[in-house]
Amino acid sequence: MPMREAPSDADADADAGEARRSSRWSFMAARAAQALLKTPQAIRPPESPALRVSASGPAVPERL
Repeated sequence: MPMREAPSDADADADAGEARRSSRWSFMAARAAQALLKTPQAIRPPESPALRVSASGPAVPERL
């Protein structure tokens, strides 16, 4: 029965680097989600008064 090779230092370093990268991405995703939850107005821009739809007829931009 052949014995398996022990993992090399390069393999361990690559695994540690991958874990750091995935941890960094999940951290950044969590931070972005928190920021969006705290600022819902960031998701949709504030309504412009010139684009308001009138209830009496078709949407016509107001004169500024």
